[in-house]
Amino acid sequence: MGWCSKVDDKVISSLTNLKKLEELDLSLTNVTSKACSSLSILNLKRIDLSATNITTVGIKELVTPTITFAGITKGVTCKLEELKLRHVSSLDRKALRQLALHTKELQLLDISYCDGINMTNSDVRASLGYLAEKGATILPE
Repeated sequence: MGWCSKVDDKVISSLTNLKKLEELDLSLTNVTSKACSSLSILNLKRIDLSATNITTVGIKELVTPTITFAGITKGVTCKLEELKLRHVSSLDRKALRQLALHTKELQLLDISYCDGINMTNSDVRASLGYLAEKGATILPE
């Protein structure tokens, strides 16, 4: 689906029945943070959201999935192993903190060319360090 300008939040909401989907390329699409709650219930292992309009709020939705059944909402574990966010200018230190707190299996995080992330910020360094300690490869590093 990557590079397709017709892919938007509405298209993503129609994918929620694809429970065995493990990988999704949404780079250079019109997906926004609104789609992240739909994406979170897919239990994806790899997702490319490069050059989209995803924000910190969307990252939180993506990595803190919940399921509601019979009126009870329960948090589930984020299964992401690879997350590409190249050229997502709206990301900041809060997004990295969400990733550090809620991704237990993350092996690759690509934040190349994310202008909103100040790599010298102590909070950013702490979140990236925590992810690296858990075994994640961080790009650029």
